[in-house]
Amino acid sequence: MAINALMVLSEDYTRRLWFIIDELAALQKLPSLQMGLAEGRKYGGCFLVGFQSKPQLEEIYGRQGAESMLDLFNTKVFFRCTEPSTQTWISKVLGDKEEVEPQENISYGANSMRDGVSLSHHTRQKPLIMPTELSQLENLECYTKLSGNYPRTKLQMTYQTAFVSSTVSAFLLKPEKKMSCTEAQMFETTPMIKKLKRNQSNKKSSSFLKLQKKKTRR
Repeated sequence: MAINALMVLSEDYTRRLWFIIDELAALQKLPSLQMGLAEGRKYGGCFLVGFQSKPQLEEIYGRQGAESMLDLFNTKVFFRCTEPSTQTWISKVLGDKEEVEPQENISYGANSMRDGVSLSHHTRQKPLIMPTELSQLENLECYTKLSGNYPRTKLQMTYQTAFVSSTVSAFLLKPEKKMSCTEAQMFETTPMIKKLKRNQSNKKSSSFLKLQKKKTRR
């Protein structure tokens, strides 16, 4: 409902409306989420979403649906993960690095003067972060991937004390609803009606008892 309300607003790239969703898989399928991620930016929508493992999302949204939805997040933050398929996916998302390795070639000839050694360099690609490294992260340690030409970074975060203004009350009473004249009259007359009905019921029961007594005397 909140995402649908976002989509009917006027376009405004300076507006910031945050949607914070934790444990995405526990909320089951949210049909409007993918639409909000793809088109909500021009309306000022910003999404902060957390989940435990990729297979959880694939079970709910399907493999292709989960892949396309995760691609819509420009900034990704990866904390400790022990699920193998999620580790592999994170490693691929973080990308590869190039390593230059020297190679030594030795050649032997029929004559000792023809023996020789040659050096060459071989370039190969390796994962920037190996999948197994993700399970070795400490608490509050994470790898980040930002949109744009920024390096992948390993961060150590710390807890921050939430700022609570002294001018804001910790508890707010629900405001009383102002009743219309008709509602006020009904509110005042309802107890009277109940009392009248109760009196009538008592009179009927007492008259019935009197009638029973008269019949018994006869």
